[in-house]
Amino acid sequence: MVSCCPNIITAICCNAVTTWDNNLSLSASTLLHNLDFYAEPYSYEEVAAKLEWQEAMQKEFNSLQANHTWDLIELLSGKRHISCKWVYKIKYKAYGSLERYEARLIMRGFTQKEGMDYTETFSSIIKMTAIRSSIAIAVKKHWSLYQMSIMPFYKVI
Repeated sequence: MVSCCPNIITAICCNAVTTWDNNLSLSASTLLHNLDFYAEPYSYEEVAAKLEWQEAMQKEFNSLQANHTWDLIELLSGKRHISCKWVYKIKYKAYGSLERYEARLIMRGFTQKEGMDYTETFSSIIKMTAIRSSIAIAVKKHWSLYQMSIMPFYKVI
């Protein structure tokens, strides 16, 4: 396999390796190198001994506790607990360099039954039409566009 280096893109398709010179910018080359160098883990076992991932998990856990995301209670008889899973992502800056390690604690809510385990749901999402409209307005008005990651937002009642 051809290694990822400046001005070379390696594509794997149908078990064939294809390379082509694309005169990539420095930021694109940096991003491609980092995507190849930093691998996102899939399980807790992969990150258990790595300090950067432990810090990311602790930051997420502290955020969830600070926002009173849950209450610990006794499990009612006949009920099952909801398991959770850590999801790991590596975030990059606009120019391709490593920005941070991000860990999210995800509840496996697919085991719940509506009306029995919960009565209402909330998910903060945005529709693609709103994104497309926002981009179109920004292009028309010659505005700069930036991407950012939002820390968890909680509505306190």
